[in-house]
Amino acid sequence: MKKGNLPKIDKNIWLLAWTSLLNDISSEMIMPILPMFLQSLGAGGIVVAGLGGLRDGLGNILKMFFGYISDSRGRRKPFIVTGYLSSSICKLLLAVSRSWPWAVVFTLLERIGKGMRNAPRDALIAEYMPHHEGIGFGLHRMMDTTGAILGSLLVLVLYWILRLDFRILIIIAAIIGFLTMIPLVRLKEPQRPYEETQQEAHRTMTLAFSLKKLPRKVQLFILIATIYYLGELNYMLFISRAEFMAFGKYRVLAPLAFYVAFNIFYAALSMPFGILFDRIGGRRTIGLGYLLMAITMLGFVFFKPMFGFLLFALYGIAKASVQGNHIAYVGRMAPEDLKGTAIGTFQTMIGIAMIVGNTVAGIIWEHIGLKWAFVYGFSMIVGALILLLAVWRIMGGLKDESDMHQNTSGSIWKGKKLT
Repeated sequence: MKKGNLPKIDKNIWLLAWTSLLNDISSEMIMPILPMFLQSLGAGGIVVAGLGGLRDGLGNILKMFFGYISDSRGRRKPFIVTGYLSSSICKLLLAVSRSWPWAVVFTLLERIGKGMRNAPRDALIAEYMPHHEGIGFGLHRMMDTTGAILGSLLVLVLYWILRLDFRILIIIAAIIGFLTMIPLVRLKEPQRPYEETQQEAHRTMTLAFSLKKLPRKVQLFILIATIYYLGELNYMLFISRAEFMAFGKYRVLAPLAFYVAFNIFYAALSMPFGILFDRIGGRRTIGLGYLLMAITMLGFVFFKPMFGFLLFALYGIAKASVQGNHIAYVGRMAPEDLKGTAIGTFQTMIGIAMIVGNTVAGIIWEHIGLKWAFVYGFSMIVGALILLLAVWRIMGGLKDESDMHQNTSGSIWKGKKLT
């Protein structure tokens, strides 16, 4: 490849990118109306909040399992196709649900489809763009976020102009979801020797669940992140808070518009916060994110519709500052031979934390009030921030990545090992 030329993006990555765009349009049409749809079926706060935690937590926990299975089989496409197809079917079944228990079941099954496809899909992107994974994943993320914005805008427009009810909106979303099968028909995957993939999968599985094998600094950070995710409430509570505070025709319209604002800021700032991570260091960027999320939680305690756009924008900014940087920081701190262990353990721990934390928030919502769920979230996130600052001083031997960057002759520090 000549200097200054970008590598050619494999057509299979383009196919996966278009698939992701279509799927995100479909999913993001449902996400902002899901809490309101569940409540219209009679679901209470515990159900809405607990389901939100299960949706997020299951996705993290299942990534490793299906990643391992796809490695052991030496195949990716069957898991990708099955994952997208099952999600679309479950969306359609969600639309015809007549009671909240069935709606919960189909929502969780849809998340299982997501967990089934994500790790094999990411592995396939990496395999088709060796040494240029950043470009492959960058394209995929761009299409993914574009789909998220288009989906949330589409549901807002359809509800605002056509006044379609929730069921019709979910059916339209499911139909768009089935369109993901079109690019997947042409998707191909490289074949790897079965013995090689089986050995790799066995090594990954044996390393994936071990907290005690990790260095103390990684253990401490996973603990901090776990506390944070006990307090980072699912988006459905934010939507519900906005809905309860709005009046008349704006009771549904306002949360949909606020969710669009969240998606725009989240999508637009994810990459800049990744760049900030490289420039000022992981702890500083994540600490800033914790502070922003704590302020967001406090804002939702005293939520007023006139400040809705501002608060949802702040929610998107805070989410962008921590979402990808958490796992990037774990990956940087972990030794090379334990990166799989560290990332796998991190994803499992935060998956459990999401389930537990949102269930606790749901119980608080049901018995005390929704605003007190945000008081709980605020308390946990502030606790995580305080612990992060405490570890910052206690672990004097751990230099931040930004300390390792030198501007001598415009070059970036390299070669030292993070201690």
